[in-house]
Amino acid sequence: MAKLKQVVIGDKKIKIGDKLRINGSGQGNGIGPSGVTTTVRYIKEAGEIMIGLSSPNRLDGWGDLDGMVDRRKGFWATRDTIIDCFDLVETEFLITEDYAFKNRNLKGMKANLIFQSKHADDCFIELDEDVGGGCADGLGKTGHCIVVPAKVLAKQSSREKLKAIKAKPIVTDEERQPAFYDNVTFEVAAPDVKITVASVEEADEDVASFGSHTDRET
Repeated sequence: MAKLKQVVIGDKKIKIGDKLRINGSGQGNGIGPSGVTTTVRYIKEAGEIMIGLSSPNRLDGWGDLDGMVDRRKGFWATRDTIIDCFDLVETEFLITEDYAFKNRNLKGMKANLIFQSKHADDCFIELDEDVGGGCADGLGKTGHCIVVPAKVLAKQSSREKLKAIKAKPIVTDEERQPAFYDNVTFEVAAPDVKITVASVEEADEDVASFGSHTDRET
C-alpha cells in the first residue's frame, strides 16, 4: 500500500488537506447530507485509489479511517465516488467586509475555510495570524480560528462572494432514529439564553455553531 500526497481524479487535482463537499448526488446515494464539507485526510493506493475523508459531524454509515478519526467521522471514498458525489471546495478566502473580533477589524485578512455550516450562515476559518481565537476542535492552529458569517468572505482568486449553504438533509420517518431526549430546552451560562433541540443528534451537529456573531471563537 502506497501513501500519496495528491492524485488527479477526473478533472480534480486532489491533495491532503483539500475540502470536498457532498453534493446532491452524494446525498441521493446515501453518502451524507448535501452541503457537508469534508477534509481529505489520507490518500492511498492499494489496488485502487482510496481517499480518506473526515467530517466535522458524525454521519450514518461512516467509520473511523482505520483509527485516524473519531467513530462515524471517517469515510473511504473510491475514485468514482469522488467524481460523482463530491465537489472540490475552494478554501482560500479574504475577509472583504468590516468584521470585528475582540475589538479588532479583520477586514483584508486572508482566511482558510475549515468548515461551512449547513444550518446557518456561519463559517469556521483559520487566519494567517493569531487573533486570540480557538483551534476549531483541532482542525486549525490554536488562536487562529474563529467563526464568521459567510457574507464577509470572498474567494481570493476571483473575489466572488461566498454563498451560504441552505441544504437540509432528507430524512424519512423510517430513517429517523428515536433520540434519548427530544425537544429539550437547555439553559446555558449566558444571560437570558436557552437552546431547544429536536434531538441529541441535532445538538451534536449544531453545538459548534452556537453563539453570537461577535467575538466568537472555536
